[in-house]
Amino acid sequence: MPLTRRTVLAALSAGAALLPACGAQQSGGSTAQEVSKKNWSGTTMALWGSYGAAERDALIKFYDRFAQEVAPGLKTEVQVYSNAEFMTKLTAALAGGTGPDFTRFKEYQAIDTAARKSTLAVDGLLSRERSLKTTDFTQQSIDGSKYKDKLYGIPHHHQFVMLGWNKELFKQAGLNADKAPETVDELRSHAKRLTVADKGQWGFRQYEFGPP
Repeated sequence: MPLTRRTVLAALSAGAALLPACGAQQSGGSTAQEVSKKNWSGTTMALWGSYGAAERDALIKFYDRFAQEVAPGLKTEVQVYSNAEFMTKLTAALAGGTGPDFTRFKEYQAIDTAARKSTLAVDGLLSRERSLKTTDFTQQSIDGSKYKDKLYGIPHHHQFVMLGWNKELFKQAGLNADKAPETVDELRSHAKRLTVADKGQWGFRQYEFGPP
């Protein structure tokens, strides 16, 4: 089956997704040595993701360096969107045949699109790859990208989720300032006690890494 922007939407797990979605993919897979023999001047590889501008500027240097090592002349283009608008923009672009060559999004989004049957599993593509193997990644990251025992993404990176708390606010609310909530129920009850709506103080907030 030929790969086109209309037929493929794949994601990398652990906060990222990268899989070819255009006709440039070679059906039999290629080694880095074979790819580097070709002159890629005039070719642009487009990547869309829910990055911030600062993240894009930092990452593009590494993408460009990698491209020149394995595909001399290839230009890398990174388009960024906020998390709130990314999936809407990506879905609309793919439906119109104007989507990116690669995309990066969260593993749960890959699973969501798989459940809606708008994403193709990548098991068949990976079986033809010579330099990319699922054993290169942790089993947890691979399992997190599966839906009904089929793989719908390749890990991009791992991210760490940490819980921080304001000890002074804990004390004011009569909570143990030296002990964080250990269960979801405790987190919920602590958040309610810490919330003072009149002051604009909320008991829990998710902080998204990256510039505002």
